Amino acid sequence: MPKVGGIGQATILEPSTAKAILAEMKGELRMIFLIGLHTAARWGEIVQLKRLDCYDDKGCPRAYITFGSDIQKQSAGHKPQTRQIPTRLSLQSELKDYQGNGMISEWMFPAKDPSQHLTAKAASMRFKRFLKSQGLGDMGISTHSTRRTFATLMQHELSPKELMQLTGHKSLSSLQRYLEVDPRKIEKVMIKTDFS
Repeated sequence: MPKVGGIGQATILEPSTAKAILAEMKGELRMIFLIGLHTAARWGEIVQLKRLDCYDDKGCPRAYITFGSDIQKQSAGHKPQTRQIPTRLSLQSELKDYQGNGMISEWMFPAKDPSQHLTAKAASMRFKRFLKSQGLGDMGISTHSTRRTFATLMQHELSPKELMQLTGHKSLSSLQRYLEVDPRKIEKVMIKTDFS
């Protein structure tokens, strides 16, 4: 059930929907969205990234984006661990283009005061305004859609343990809430195992 009025789960994006969104998105909102799609990071983590988490000291995109333990969500009884997520070549290319925007802050996504980072709430509000301007405001898409999309698409490629390492989940039960069942895959298996 898609998210409506803050209730329910964020919609998982079809690749065509994600591409259509990206085609209209620009600047830092586009980069936050891309990093979310490529890393399954929460937007609250993404907006706290520092330039050196994504770029080397020469300004070249790193092979990994580093999410320090200090910016990750705390969960009961678990101390956050630093996560490094490999950056695909397509994301490295986007990061290279974004780097060219004359960044003057230590933050990837500075606030109006460049000594501060953009807040997750401000990023979320921008995203909601963008979705509404594109006629997508009532589809259940939220900042968590990028995280759920990544986890759902990767569930067929990675073991649960590997996926938990990338998403930062500490238990399989918490990870499973992010995963969507693909009815097309179930149908294929049912056809393949039809014994009549």
